[in-house]
Amino acid sequence: MPSFTTLRIDQDAANPRIARLLLNRPERLNAINGETPQEIRAAVEWANAQDEVHVIVVEGAGKGFCGGYDLTFFGASQIDHPCQQERHPWDPMEDYAYMKRNTEDFMSLWKSPKPTIAKVHGYAAAGGSDIALCCDLLLMAEDARIGYMPTRVWGLEQSQQMATVFDGITRHNPEGLWFRRYAQAEGFKAAVEWRDSGKAIPEGQEARERIRELEARPGRPAPAGTGG
Repeated sequence: MPSFTTLRIDQDAANPRIARLLLNRPERLNAINGETPQEIRAAVEWANAQDEVHVIVVEGAGKGFCGGYDLTFFGASQIDHPCQQERHPWDPMEDYAYMKRNTEDFMSLWKSPKPTIAKVHGYAAAGGSDIALCCDLLLMAEDARIGYMPTRVWGLEQSQQMATVFDGITRHNPEGLWFRRYAQAEGFKAAVEWRDSGKAIPEGQEARERIRELEARPGRPAPAGTGG
């Protein structure tokens, strides 16, 4: 079995088809430090390389799943890292690249060829919610609490503003426009069934071609702004 500093991964002794990825810093509520993201990716890659493993279960040692980023390391200490708020000048793209690497490491759970299950008890907060939500399925204990509390002090209003902007962007990209045209042509229930069935959603140029086909159907009114 591979050896890590922030987590463990083993095949379940009773059922070796299950690989158990245990976030293992219980003294820090399994908080994310500089090594955690890369170790999650490495553990997922290891599990996928084992023919006997069919599923990966992610859980936390101790009182909770994961309390988020370790703020004694990232927030309260004097270490120099790209996200440090005292940096002058601050480089937003360097900050983005640093955090994007972490996000991509967490997304190894999402991209895993083998299904991933988050077994959440206690808190899955902030960055911990990122890890949990990257899994295919969440099993939540009655005491589970999941959320992103930093929005209370780091841009709650700004986060809502950005969410509204991106909501508009996604509604107007080819995939969003296809969904609307398909719902208009076939009914909203049929569009939702397609979305949730696992079938591929038309993207990019394919979505544009499907839109043209739907708009060309007999009796279909021309979309606004086309002059038709």
